[in-house]
Amino acid sequence: ERTQVLQWGQGPQLPIRNCCLHEMVEEQGRLRPDNVALFDDMCRKSMTYGELERQSTILALKLQRLGAKPNTFIGILMGERRFEMYVSVLGVLKSGAAYVPMHASLFPRERIKFIVEDTSMRLMVTVDEYADLAKDVQAECTEYVEVVNVEDVVVNASDEGGMDGEGLDCTVKPTDAAYMIY
Repeated sequence: ERTQVLQWGQGPQLPIRNCCLHEMVEEQGRLRPDNVALFDDMCRKSMTYGELERQSTILALKLQRLGAKPNTFIGILMGERRFEMYVSVLGVLKSGAAYVPMHASLFPRERIKFIVEDTSMRLMVTVDEYADLAKDVQAECTEYVEVVNVEDVVVNASDEGGMDGEGLDCTVKPTDAAYMIY
């Protein structure tokens, strides 16, 4: 009887899907493009699945053109949680690479530099607010690191008429690296 009661509250057991996180978000973008995917901290602004999908695809295309591929690491240098952070995470995952979150307000510059060099990172995504810090780290690293401003990438793509994801090489598999935490 106890087992039966517990099963009633669980619903049917669904099989585990063999797919990646970004593929599940892409599916929501296709099925429910106008539904809200994200709210800001104060619930004043929102972003739909369609917009999240569009912006992350634009970023993924840019990252792939700059050399992103499976099992390479791309830094995400940001502070507080914001829409651009989620766009960046999904964009990196769609590009096939793995993301390395670096908190611009909490990590000293030396730590960020260490992470960049330790992961052999060649790309770092940031926002206007932390562009100077990213460029400082870029100048200190022994190997060149391309700094990509997600805000610029999305705005410029919008000015050019946007991108539809054509040309995105989606060869990422669930067994590829997704992130690295320091």
